Amino acid sequence: MAATLFTPMDEFTGLPLPIAPRCEYVPLHQPDIADIHHGVHPRSDARLKTLGGSAFRNCQIQILERDLHNEGPFAYHRFIYGLEDIPTDDTDIFTRCVTAVAGYTPLEVIDLTTGELLRRPITRREYDYLRTPSEDDQFGYRYIGYRYEPIRDFFRQYVRQQRLDHIRPGRIDEFLNTQNGEDKLKIGRFLLRNAAAVAGDRARDKYTQMLRSNLLHPAMPTDVHDLVYYKLGSKEGRDQLLPGLAEHLAAAA
Repeated sequence: MAATLFTPMDEFTGLPLPIAPRCEYVPLHQPDIADIHHGVHPRSDARLKTLGGSAFRNCQIQILERDLHNEGPFAYHRFIYGLEDIPTDDTDIFTRCVTAVAGYTPLEVIDLTTGELLRRPITRREYDYLRTPSEDDQFGYRYIGYRYEPIRDFFRQYVRQQRLDHIRPGRIDEFLNTQNGEDKLKIGRFLLRNAAAVAGDRARDKYTQMLRSNLLHPAMPTDVHDLVYYKLGSKEGRDQLLPGLAEHLAAAA
């Protein structure tokens, strides 16, 4: 086997392929058996230390047996160094993260059980196993998922930076200048949802295609704009973004 191998990537989404699972029950809270695999690595890469890089690093996390990950004779990290090309463009990262948090599961896997890197189609049993419903999250899976906080923080920054050229300037001026707290909150929420929609448009075509092909988690909304908006946090958390949105709009005016 070659000295340096790079993680095979899903050609449609730009996400890493998952490791082929054994399709056996893995106890999540027994670290002597279960291990956490970040599909995006190496973690020491400086490109994964930015806000967007951290989101990408944490957008695909697989739970599997330790011997398949680190310790066995054919363990993933015995052979594979990491990603050959790590994106740095925020829109590219955002689109990849949207597909990951929407529950897309790649249709190929990394199989190292022969001691050689094999990229092959996922079996129906493997696909169903990776999409085993989570006991704790109605929008997630048991064996593959993501860390929410890095995704949320990156989405918040990315959404705040969107241009709202389709909103009449008077509406934005009213948000920036009104002294009425209730009006400011109402308009701010309206503008934040529009900013989430502008951001969501970057991933809309891919999201819609996957949705129509039944490749997303069954609980995902039909509109990617809603997914992006809700990933910004709770109602209270979204309201806390409004001062930052005001600063961005004022600077862009």
